[in-house]
Amino acid sequence: MEQATFLLFDNYANAVNIAEKYLDISNLDDRTKDAILYNYHDANKIICEEPIKRVIKFFTKELSDHWSSWTAVWVELFWKEIYDNKIQLKRTDNVVKLIERKRFLSVDEATMFNKNWAQVLASGFLSRYTDDQIRCINELIRKDKEKRLDLLIKSLRNERVSCSDYFKYGEAISYFTGGKLFCEGIENEEISLLFNKEEVKVLKRIWQ
Repeated sequence: MEQATFLLFDNYANAVNIAEKYLDISNLDDRTKDAILYNYHDANKIICEEPIKRVIKFFTKELSDHWSSWTAVWVELFWKEIYDNKIQLKRTDNVVKLIERKRFLSVDEATMFNKNWAQVLASGFLSRYTDDQIRCINELIRKDKEKRLDLLIKSLRNERVSCSDYFKYGEAISYFTGGKLFCEGIENEEISLLFNKEEVKVLKRIWQ
């Protein structure tokens, strides 16, 4: 392996080591963690079989994109260690991008902001943003959450899910159960605060 290629690979390998460290303390579910770790190990195998710059740069960008799209204290700690160790990994600012488009791209992104944003704010890691930017994110989270909750309340009232709402209903269930299947998320704290046990049974029944 030529020197330039080796340096790219070493940079990527160091980034993966840090990524694995913070995945371990993350609040992602075990299934998601395992899938991500598998991808890292699979990428390493591919690079070892074909150690060329193009391949290493592809997986380095993929790693960067993943960690740029997440929001949590453990994500901020990851990027701090990346910068402290002078590892070449470019971070895309997902907060600025969210403000620009004024909507979440997926239920996964919405769930992560709903679950982690307040904690990240309290940690002091977001001093790089203005008060207006923070208020904008708070409002986007609030409106998105209300929209999903309104759909569950409507479906509960009608005791049915309309065909046109079926996909959005599934996303709303995923959102309020932290990405788990509904049957696994019944004891979820947020669900229990929003609905009583009988209402949860109805929400589950009309989803089946």
